[in-house]
Amino acid sequence: MQTAWYDDSPARVRMMPFKPINEDHAIQSASFAIGLSQPIPWPILETLIKRDPDWRRDLPAIDLPQALDIVINPATGAPQNRILRGVEFSHKRPDGSASWVLSLFGTEIRVTTTLYTRWQPTWDKARDILSTVGRLMSAALDQTKPTTVQSIALSVSDVFIFDETADKPDYSHLFKANEEIPSSAFSKGRLWHSHTGWFIDRPLGATLNQLNVDVRTGVGEDLSIPGVPDEQLRVVVQHNQLFRPSQPIQFVSSNDDALQGMIAGEMPVMHEANKAILQSILTDEMQARIKVKR
Repeated sequence: MQTAWYDDSPARVRMMPFKPINEDHAIQSASFAIGLSQPIPWPILETLIKRDPDWRRDLPAIDLPQALDIVINPATGAPQNRILRGVEFSHKRPDGSASWVLSLFGTEIRVTTTLYTRWQPTWDKARDILSTVGRLMSAALDQTKPTTVQSIALSVSDVFIFDETADKPDYSHLFKANEEIPSSAFSKGRLWHSHTGWFIDRPLGATLNQLNVDVRTGVGEDLSIPGVPDEQLRVVVQHNQLFRPSQPIQFVSSNDDALQGMIAGEMPVMHEANKAILQSILTDEMQARIKVKR
């Protein structure tokens, strides 16, 4: 692949064949989640839907997703169907896509945004939503079926677009030599992926890390990007982190402070771990471009 140069006197600046999907960062989406030991009962969701809407003034739209789950009847051992019902509160753009979503479905409370700016304002808003709904739910849950907080999670997806005017991808412009992505993947063809995982011990538990690097198009995927043809190559770097406390926290109102303390303590740590991963795999040029270079 030929490297393009242009003069920006007095410095000579190299044009990169990969570009982040945003001007100063590459994050397409970030999500923050709380995992519970029991599916959220529908009456609790109904209570949230019917509450004074002031608590969700930033998330005015409502959707009611459903899914069919197959469980084993403990008495007979036979499989049986179970309908899972959930609710999504969101703020939507004119085209119908959501910029912020609060999803309560199954055993998960998840806040997702595709309107990431920088970490602190994004996390401040996500934490406010999680804290509010967490307090409302813990106060309303039927404690005859005790529910515990099993995990908290952070997932960040960075996307880089390949300049199709170049001959073929030269990944040395995006990735530096690193221990996370096998160099053999770069020569496996036009589309490839590398998925790895590991655990990190924490004082109050352990964090599962999953680093999924996918080179793909937007054809047949939920990865359409405004202004980018679906056929155009994109590199998706998704870093999932799931913190599991050694001692699950009872999801009751009397434990609100403990839950909020765990969230406030572990989410920023996972954010720093995400930055460290990007710093370990991306070239210095790209790190500077998306402002993760120290």
